[in-house]
Amino acid sequence: MLGENLRERGIEAREVKLGANQEVGDALITIAQYGEPCYKFGHKFGTQKVLKQYIEHGFGGTYVSIL
Repeated sequence: MLGENLRERGIEAREVKLGANQEVGDALITIAQYGEPCYKFGHKFGTQKVLKQYIEHGFGGTYVSIL
């Protein structure tokens, strides 16, 4: 819906720490930075207020690097 997203069972974005490594299938990833939605997210839902709500509920997600 909004881009390339990865959802892995057992990994909760609210609980991961920066620099943490995690195995996903055969890949090893590291948590590179915390994410927050951009204006396109608000545009998709017809209001920019959704951005604040999304972040306040801890659903910002993370950016990962493949090691």
